[in-house]
Amino acid sequence: MSRETTLAPERFYPGHISEVFNRRYQVVGKLGYGSSATAWLCRDLMGNRYKTLKLYTTHAGLSCLRPLLDVFHVHSPDARSVHACPAHPPLGLSLDQLTPLLPDGVMSSGMVRTAKRNVLAALDFPHAEARVIHTGSYCLHRESIAITGSGGVDIQPNNILLGIKDESVLSGFEESEIETPVPRRFCKTMHAVLGSPPVEFLARGERSLEFWHQDGTWKGAVPLPEYTLETLEERLQGDEKTDFLRFLRRMLCWAPEERATAKELSFDPWFMRGLFK
Repeated sequence: MSRETTLAPERFYPGHISEVFNRRYQVVGKLGYGSSATAWLCRDLMGNRYKTLKLYTTHAGLSCLRPLLDVFHVHSPDARSVHACPAHPPLGLSLDQLTPLLPDGVMSSGMVRTAKRNVLAALDFPHAEARVIHTGSYCLHRESIAITGSGGVDIQPNNILLGIKDESVLSGFEESEIETPVPRRFCKTMHAVLGSPPVEFLARGERSLEFWHQDGTWKGAVPLPEYTLETLEERLQGDEKTDFLRFLRRMLCWAPEERATAKELSFDPWFMRGLFK
């Protein structure tokens, strides 16, 4: 029997010697266990060979995985090569393919909530359990590290793949901007959307005072955009707009430690709208 006191019975399957799985694999002995599975030595009753079987823990994200239905091999017509053939359920439309089919090419707030619930669950796993951060195709300039005080993170510009589709007639100027970026361009946008940065946050950056006064007011050479986060949202009205903007502001914070986690956002009042009706 599986008797290790460190194994949570509600998460791990209680395998035992001589148990047969899938009418084929008979347990001979236990090899070990880890944080996500137990490992067992089994005898294959169909081939009379020994194989290792892993019994994974239960996880709410299992329903989000694309299962492997079958796997087999085929030989090429000339019999010189063997090709593996996994079988999966067919995928549906991606969000990029779905959006053009919707009225005005825009998803409703209800559709956004439905689509993003799995996204937040997927984000919570690497952040909270695996302790890694997936940045995607992201360009992190050294100037932004100096301003935001993120020099301790293990993200370097040379380690991040950046794809740019640029058809601008001023591409020469923009390529120069990529090589030697001007921080005021993204600083003014962040200020317009997030508001004035906290004084404590400015103290973290080596170049903060080039763009802000000590009290957090803007002093950059270029004027601030004439929009705010509230004016950018034009479709929602009333309480739902208020809740949605509050939801966004829980993510869009100057100080990283003030930003809500993916799990916390999953239970946000706006995100929970209509879930139990």
